[in-house]
Amino acid sequence: MELEGSNLNIEVIGSEMVVNFLHYLETERGVKIRSRNQRLAGLRSFYHYLAIKCPQLSHHIQQILAIPQKRFESAQIIFLNDPEIDALLSTAFFKIVVTIFFLSSHFYR
Repeated sequence: MELEGSNLNIEVIGSEMVVNFLHYLETERGVKIRSRNQRLAGLRSFYHYLAIKCPQLSHHIQQILAIPQKRFESAQIIFLNDPEIDALLSTAFFKIVVTIFFLSSHFYR
């Protein structure tokens, strides 16, 4: 559905249109779920503002605000084990970096 900016008003943008837009982002544009959720968060922020400015549109606004974010799996954080930490601490590069940070912190006090 193509709309020109001059024909666009808040009642035209319904929850179905927003859901279709979010689906388009994922399928056609290849946007990840985090980016999709960020776009939805931006729309929600705008609609929270509208709820204050246009209370007569509260039913319409609540439909948009009811659109849920998609859940996603976050990457698991992998920590170094003891032998890996020892190997890192024994490298010359690490010792140089720590020395530089130590000296620069004393220099700027």
